[in-house]
Amino acid sequence: MSDTQHTARETLDKDHRIFERLADVLDRSRMRPPAEMRDLVAATLDVLVPALKAHEALETALMGAVTVRSPGLAESLRVAALQHDSLSSLLKDLRIILSEPGRYRVEHLASLTFLLSRNLREHLRHEEETLWASFSDGAVPVSAVPDLRRIEALLGRL
Repeated sequence: MSDTQHTARETLDKDHRIFERLADVLDRSRMRPPAEMRDLVAATLDVLVPALKAHEALETALMGAVTVRSPGLAESLRVAALQHDSLSSLLKDLRIILSEPGRYRVEHLASLTFLLSRNLREHLRHEEETLWASFSDGAVPVSAVPDLRRIEALLGRL
């Protein structure tokens, strides 16, 4: 396949490996001294937020054909959407905590960081176990590839 043509499975796998690496960084951040942990969590969120937007756009691009071919996936898609909402909520809470470091204890930051990492991994596992089999092996929209490259470049800064 050319540089601009990736199968849905290849693209999803690459997308999910990026999120695994981000979850790893979040996990490691909790082992750092408080100031370093805050900095590393903030830097990770700066990558994770646009990565999640690109991830959702990729899923939206792939889901249309899936729902037509596999209408029985409605419950799995609903669960995935709820997981996205949960991740967004945790991200907002973490942004609040990071914006007021004197107000919140570092243990609160560590706890929410743990929840974000765990929920992110659960979401990836849910998609891989329930949704991936429904995607065709055809090429993904070319618009998804620049998003992945941009996220990989941001990830290299962590």
